[in-house]
Amino acid sequence: MKDEYSARWKVLACASLLVLASAACSNNDPGSQPPAEDMATPAPDMATGNNTTPAEDMKQETPEDMAEAPVDMATPEDMPGTVEDMETIEDMPADMMVGDMTSLDMPADMPEELDMLMYPDADQFECAYPSSDPMCPTGAYGPGAFITKFEIVKDNTCCRDFDNDGMFENFIGAQILPTAEQVSGVSVNQNLAESIDLGETVFLFEFEDWQNDQYDPSFVTRILTGTDTDGNMLDNKAGMGAFYVSPDSYDEQGAPLTEFMTSRVHAGDYAARGSRLRIYFPGLLDAVNLTLTDVHIDAKVVPGADLAAGGGVELIEGELSGALLRDEFYESINLVSNKCACLARDIYIKKTDGSYECAITQDECTTDPDSACRLTGRADICFGLELYSKRVDLDSDGDGKRDSFSFGARFEAVPTELRALP
Repeated sequence: MKDEYSARWKVLACASLLVLASAACSNNDPGSQPPAEDMATPAPDMATGNNTTPAEDMKQETPEDMAEAPVDMATPEDMPGTVEDMETIEDMPADMMVGDMTSLDMPADMPEELDMLMYPDADQFECAYPSSDPMCPTGAYGPGAFITKFEIVKDNTCCRDFDNDGMFENFIGAQILPTAEQVSGVSVNQNLAESIDLGETVFLFEFEDWQNDQYDPSFVTRILTGTDTDGNMLDNKAGMGAFYVSPDSYDEQGAPLTEFMTSRVHAGDYAARGSRLRIYFPGLLDAVNLTLTDVHIDAKVVPGADLAAGGGVELIEGELSGALLRDEFYESINLVSNKCACLARDIYIKKTDGSYECAITQDECTTDPDSACRLTGRADICFGLELYSKRVDLDSDGDGKRDSFSFGARFEAVPTELRALP
């Protein structure tokens, strides 16, 4: 498929350059052209070279007439039919114009501005995973990256303008998290950093069919979880380690839980779109399933990535955004409360307007050895989340009703080797 896109873009690039060159060399004033009705109409099949101009409109040339070119001969720029109107490329759709790049059979997510000039004929990585070349490295996984830093942004300076109003939305980081941390005394970002350093929280990228680390319009991105192979996280943080991929990265049918619909890189700017991702707030409702939907990832790729099996990729200036569905959030807390013997019931009741009401009026589980149960049973946290349930800021399903919270985080990732469990 990539070769097909590349071939089309090369043909279209040549056609576009011919159009530009023709316009640049013309000294005709478009405003002085004769009316279209006074000019001979170009034949519909003029690309074939057949002259279909009616005989009565044709001038009979004599030897004297042919001594020099007629001064009033129409040039290509004078013709009412432009190059864009001609169907001169065999593999173009019949109704496509050179100037209409959105008609090209591109990947579904390809933005309109990514035309044929955006992706040069970049050299392909010789052993890009997967490879059938017996001389190339082999393995169960493609090149990997280990997230060494993951920080939830606590203001609205990042990471995505969900509603195209010119401002970033990040309700969880800017509103919910600071309040929850103040009440609980827990620093989520600090806990995240410590958990990553200890190898307790491991987010891994896996890539497939990535041909050039700076220019590639389509490849595969997955996010997996794993465990360190040697118990020493120092080499992992330095980008020289390896991880065993956890079976928890896949569903019961063996499909990855987080695989993006589209991924591309242009001039080193990496973008992945369309997936779900579970995130963690260590020390604060650890057991709660916080799954983001419609996840977007943007980052810069450090040149020199090893795109073979066992290779690695470095990502910097990473940004991750997504929507946290309100129903999934409060229902996941109820799952926790039902597992706590000191609660053993739903503590959030859904109301007719879609918001949730806290069902406890005083602290419960204060002596429970499980910190998740102690926090879940706190009346102040329960009541605070009740108030936030009315303040969802996103409409994730397009029905005109807000149903989700916006989320944004920054990250960095270093190269790592991905291995199958022994």
